[in-house]
Amino acid sequence: MLRFNFAEIEESKYKQYIRVDLGFSLIVFLLVIFLVYYQTQSIKREISVTDSRISQLNSEIKRLRKLKIFERKLLSLKTNLQGKLSIVSNLEKSRYVPNFLYFFEKRQNVNGVWLNRLKYNRNTLSIEANALDLKLVPQFLKRVDSELGTVKLRDIERKKYENRDLNFKMNYYKFEFSVRLRNGPNN
Repeated sequence: MLRFNFAEIEESKYKQYIRVDLGFSLIVFLLVIFLVYYQTQSIKREISVTDSRISQLNSEIKRLRKLKIFERKLLSLKTNLQGKLSIVSNLEKSRYVPNFLYFFEKRQNVNGVWLNRLKYNRNTLSIEANALDLKLVPQFLKRVDSELGTVKLRDIERKKYENRDLNFKMNYYKFEFSVRLRNGPNN
């Protein structure tokens, strides 16, 4: 069985609206608190990210300062080395080494022959040399003639080397010649 209560209770208008408004106000209040909390947390996160970025930038600034100091040291070292290099290059330019000397430097050119004396006067070389075998003398003179200039043989004689302490005897050939350089000393 159903029962209905049709008795009207009169409530004041103030009481009718206060219940609905109080719930709505409570929800709005909680929403505002949540939004304020969310905003403060967001701002705190941004502050911590910014602080970490600031510390990174400060460390980069310190590293950059160290690099600038190192760069200044390197630049001063560079200028110092350039000064030394200019001195060395000036000395190298002022030092004159005739090109014909490079011929005598090569081992294949003087194989079996050794030089005792080399005299240079303008465009002429006077050379005194020795060889163990007489066959090596014309080969050496041909190389000199083809590489440096005209060869004029002056003298060749057989010599004997003797060392009594070691009981050693050896025959060798001493020869003297002059070379008229083809293109001067810079050939």
